[in-house]
Amino acid sequence: MGPWNRSRSSLLVGSAMLILAACDGSSPTQPEGPLAFATIHTGTSLGFPPIGEDVGTVIGDGDRWQARWQELGRTGPAPAVDFSREMVLLATGPGCCGETAIRSVGQNRGRVLVDVLSQASNNTICIAADYSVHAVKVQRVSGPVDFLVTKATKSCGG
Repeated sequence: MGPWNRSRSSLLVGSAMLILAACDGSSPTQPEGPLAFATIHTGTSLGFPPIGEDVGTVIGDGDRWQARWQELGRTGPAPAVDFSREMVLLATGPGCCGETAIRSVGQNRGRVLVDVLSQASNNTICIAADYSVHAVKVQRVSGPVDFLVTKATKSCGG
């Protein structure tokens, strides 16, 4: 291989490495920044959240949403969601006068970030096991979903 071919090969390899280094995993077709969402349910449910649903879960189809709705102790049809364009984000937290709130949803570098405030009561004695729930519908996007939780305490009834 002559000097001309070696330098051309080096240039090609160097260019390929620059292109790969510039790729950060984000997709130009995916939105970046805040995603609009709408609350479809907030409240408490008796019992404990399902195993594996420590903080939040993503629901991407109607059958699973209806089943989870019934697990929440609700009757009738679950709130309407167009699963061809939307998905449900469901956050759970402490009960017994506690509150869970999805404060924002956004996308950054191909990841969906869900900001959750989880407040436990600091002055309540519980007589029944329950947990707080906040469900929102948001534009369906691909990529992993991270529930980022801020934990706090609050006074019950005040």
